[in-house]
This record gives sequence, C-alpha cells and structure tokens, in this order.
Amino acid sequence: MKDKWQSLNQREQYLVIAMSVVIGIFMLYSLVWKPANNNIIEKQAEIVRHQNLLSWVNDKTSLYKSQLKQGKQSSGSLTSVINRLASQSAITIARMQPKGKDVLVSIDEVPFNTFMNWLQRLNNASVVVKSLDVSDVDDNGLIKVRRLNLGKS
Repeated sequence: MKDKWQSLNQREQYLVIAMSVVIGIFMLYSLVWKPANNNIIEKQAEIVRHQNLLSWVNDKTSLYKSQLKQGKQSSGSLTSVINRLASQSAITIARMQPKGKDVLVSIDEVPFNTFMNWLQRLNNASVVVKSLDVSDVDDNGLIKVRRLNLGKS
C-alpha cells in the first residue's frame, strides 16, 4: 500500500487526500448527523403532540367539571331539561312525546360523538336512558335515533 502511495505523483496524492476528506465528511453526515437530526425533529413533533393532548385533556376536564356542576343544579320538568341540554349540544329533536313519567324522543340525524356527549350530560342531570333504538345513516359518523326512552332517576 505504501509502495502504491509512493508511486503516485504529488497531484494524485492531493486528489486522493481530498477525495478521502470528502468521503469522510459524507460518511459523517449520512451515518451520524442526519439520523441524529431526524431523531431530534421526530422527538420535537412528539413533544408537540403530547402538549396538544395535554391541552385537550385539560379543556375536556374543565368542561366535564362544569357539566357536573350544571347537572347537579338542573331543575325543571323532564322535557325542559331534555330540550335545554339538546339545544346546548346543538341537537335538533325531531319528535318528543311524553309517556307517563317518561319521554320518548326521536332525532333524524346527529353525529355519534355529539349524541354520546349529550347522553352523558343527560346522565349528569339525573336523566336515565331506559331504552334506545339507533340506526346508522349513509354519512360517516351520523346516526338516526328512532326511539329514545328517557326518564328521571
């Protein structure tokens, strides 16, 4: 190897040294710098996702606590509580029919998550779901509530 190096003229030796430096820098970049930099970027994105999740959880916790307070203070007839909580949840009730101490409710189309949040709010207001008949609609996430029997607990 030493003989091969000695046989090269001065200019070729400089070119081999320069190429070795370029290849060394490329190897350092591709094997060390780039993976470390990508890992830092991924971790920063993960931190942002976790901060967003924490913010969402804090918002929902405060909303839940306020709904608990509202639920404990709810008063009035069963139909007024149902109407008030439906309007607060942006739910349009298609039909409401009193049946003894209970109320039968039907809703044409409502997003599933909105409906579940509304049922939770009704539960917090001491309104119990006695029976439920639900079907899905062609649109994703929408349901049709054919018959929802609600009563006071």
